[in-house]
Amino acid sequence: MATNMRILYNNLWKNYTITSYSSQDSKFPATNTQHIWKCKKWRTTDISSESIKLDLTEEKTINTLFILAHNLTLGSASATLKLYDSTNTLIYTHTITIKQDIIEFFSDKQARYIELNFSDASNSDGYIEIGVIGVGEYAEMERNYNYGSSIDYNDISIINMSDTGQIVAVERDIFKRKNFVFEGVQSNQASIFIDMFNTVGNHDPIFVVWKPDDRYNNFLYSRISNFRIIEVANEIYRVELAIMEIR
Repeated sequence: MATNMRILYNNLWKNYTITSYSSQDSKFPATNTQHIWKCKKWRTTDISSESIKLDLTEEKTINTLFILAHNLTLGSASATLKLYDSTNTLIYTHTITIKQDIIEFFSDKQARYIELNFSDASNSDGYIEIGVIGVGEYAEMERNYNYGSSIDYNDISIINMSDTGQIVAVERDIFKRKNFVFEGVQSNQASIFIDMFNTVGNHDPIFVVWKPDDRYNNFLYSRISNFRIIEVANEIYRVELAIMEIR
C-alpha cells in the first residue's frame, strides 16, 4: 500500500486543448474545467451520456485523476475515464468511484487523448456540473514528511469600527494552510521539490495527498505558500513546504 505523500503539480488537463464535449451551457463552458477556481464550472445541458475529451498532442504518462466541485449524485451516478493512444485507439478504461472529491490512482499509462464520461439520471439539478479536473503523473516522495504536521486556519475576514462605535465585519472564507517538514532528503528528491516550485511557483494549483491510503480525508487542492530547502550536510537536505487551500 502507498504510504508516502503524492503530489500532482504538472496538471496536463489545464495545459492542452479540449477537443470535444457532449454539451455545455454557454454561461458555463467546458473550458472552465481548466480554471484555477473550483467555482468556475462546466455545466452540461443533459444528465446522460455526457463527455469531455482532451488532446495532449503526444503520448504522455498518466496515473492520476482528480475531479473536484462536481454535482454528481453519490451512490447512483456513473463515470469512466478512457485513455487513447496517438492513433486514437482506446487503450484503457477506468471506472471512477464517485466521492465528494474524486481522487483516482492507477498504474502508469501512455496516452495522448483523455476522455471522461458521465451519466447521472437521478440528478435533480437537471444537468451535470464539473469544477476542476486534474490529470497527469504524480510525484511520490521517496522520503516522507516527518510524523505529525501542522494545520493553520486562516480567516481573511475584515473587521472595522463604524462611526458610532459598532463592529462592522466583512465575513470571508476560512482557508486551511498545511505545513510539512521533510528531513534527510537526498538530492534526487530535492530536485523534485525544486522542479515543482519552478513549475507552479506560488500561484498555480497543486493536488496534494499526504496519506494515499486514506486519500479522501488527507487531500488538499492548494497552492504553495512557502517553500524552503536547507542543505544540512553534503547533499542531504531539510525541506519545508506549506500549502494554502484553493476554493
